[in-house]
Amino acid sequence: MISSRSSLKEIRSVGLVGGGVMGSQIAHLLALNGIHVVIKDVSNIILNQTILHIDKQLDEQILFNKRRVKREIDRIEGSHGFRLTDLQKATLRKKLRTASVKINKKETLSHITPTLDYDDFQDCDIVIEAVIEDLDLKKRIFKELDNACLSGVILASNTSTISISKLASCTRRPEMVIGMHFFNPPLALPLIEIIPGVHTASNTVESVLDFSRGLRNYRRMMEPMIVKDLPGFVVNRLLLSMLREAFELYHYGAASFEDIDKALKMGSGMPMGPFELADLIGLDVLYDINRSMKLSARGKTMRGADRVLKHMSSMGLHGRKTGKGFYVYNQK
Repeated sequence: MISSRSSLKEIRSVGLVGGGVMGSQIAHLLALNGIHVVIKDVSNIILNQTILHIDKQLDEQILFNKRRVKREIDRIEGSHGFRLTDLQKATLRKKLRTASVKINKKETLSHITPTLDYDDFQDCDIVIEAVIEDLDLKKRIFKELDNACLSGVILASNTSTISISKLASCTRRPEMVIGMHFFNPPLALPLIEIIPGVHTASNTVESVLDFSRGLRNYRRMMEPMIVKDLPGFVVNRLLLSMLREAFELYHYGAASFEDIDKALKMGSGMPMGPFELADLIGLDVLYDINRSMKLSARGKTMRGADRVLKHMSSMGLHGRKTGKGFYVYNQK
């Protein structure tokens, strides 16, 4: 049964647990939309790094927007072999400004409040957990949130694999627990998987859907999609199937990881290969996802990848975020 709009919970302030890669980007996305975000982590050092990361991302996007007009003018003139008039350039600038998200760095950062204390979530309408894929850790956090937050606060998880119903069972408000799975990087990728648990109320689902539909990243409006509470949900279930086969081929020496990436890009038109994707996701994150899926999907995990992922993660080779994974990246 669909809830009437008048009964939907209005979400104006969001609590966020975890200031890592995903937590910082979700905070950035929300603040960009004028949403007040209270972000909690375990130390001021981590929180300072989170704010610095968001600050850097804002600078990069502002610079990208400034250079975008010149790149587009160069592209048009280069491909068509003529020079645009000043009027045409002015029209193009206006069009691109209209299409771009307006960024006020100072205002965006003012919407973000770092904290070490759950008590600062008192005025939040929803709290989103965005820590690593560790069931015990997430269950502990949901118990703490249930005790700390007011009874009307929705509790959401950004988990990519873990059962929402299991997390809800740790609380006294299972009807107000839901999954909100953003995709890395959410500032560019618009999909949000909305995952109701067994006891999630329809009003909770519709309120989160309504909130999600009102968000915009740097490219377009966000696109929430309701999916069933199954291990890996939809997107990761599909991606992990591809990664499983790629890791198996690499593990048994069928081809180098570079050639496997090249084969998928050149042979099927994929924008990036499976090992480039693994570096983007984070090899440590994939390792945690793999362990989580193993617990919930009866062992159907990337078995050939277990040793590779464990070894590389233990060596600090986590992919793009550390500057080295399967590939080496320039650290700015």
